[in-house]
Amino acid sequence: MQVKGLGTALKILFADSFVHKRGSFLTRDEIVALFNGFGRLSDSIYQLDNFRRMINEEENSHQQQQPTKPVKKFPFGGLK
Repeated sequence: MQVKGLGTALKILFADSFVHKRGSFLTRDEIVALFNGFGRLSDSIYQLDNFRRMINEEENSHQQQQPTKPVKKFPFGGLK
């Protein structure tokens, strides 16, 4: 179904202008596949954004929980 939706999008993109003037050149199945493909794509983008937000929250919580260690200076000027 997703491949058919992608194929339909490419069919619309590369169709000749003469085909558009003739009338409906898309079948019902192609139109349904196109809308289903758009739905899947938008859901994937939403889930990716949600995943990135969760990762950022996780990183922020780990940074807040870790106490900072004092830096020890050695007599010769180096840092540990």
